[in-house]
Amino acid sequence: MAERGYVVELDGRGGSRFDIPAGQEAGATAADEVCSAKASAVLGPPRVPTAEELLDRYEFLLEMKTCLEAEGYDISEPPSRDSFVDATGANWYPFAEIAPTDEAEWSRLNERCPQF
Repeated sequence: MAERGYVVELDGRGGSRFDIPAGQEAGATAADEVCSAKASAVLGPPRVPTAEELLDRYEFLLEMKTCLEAEGYDISEPPSRDSFVDATGANWYPFAEIAPTDEAEWSRLNERCPQF
C-alpha cells in the first residue's frame, strides 16, 4: 500500500490501517488487491481455520459486540454459529459496523474492545 502512496499504520498486533482519500476508493481497492497478492506469493495462501477455531472466534466476536454496545454503538445480531462456520467467519465482524468520529475514538475503542 505504501508503494502506491497510501500512508499505512501498523497496529502492533499484526494488523494495519490506512486512510482512503475521497474519490480514491477504486484505486485503494486495487492497491489492496496487489498488496494481498504479493503477501500470498510470499506467505502462501491463508490457512482455512478449523471449525473449532471458528467457534472460538465467534465467541470472541460476541464479547466484542457486547463491549461495543456498552460503548454506545449499535451492532447487528450475529449469524447463527453454523452460518458463521460455513462462511469461515467472513459474514460478521462487529468492528466493521462502527464509524468512530476520530482517531482518538478509534484508539480508545481498540483499547476497550480489542480486535485481537
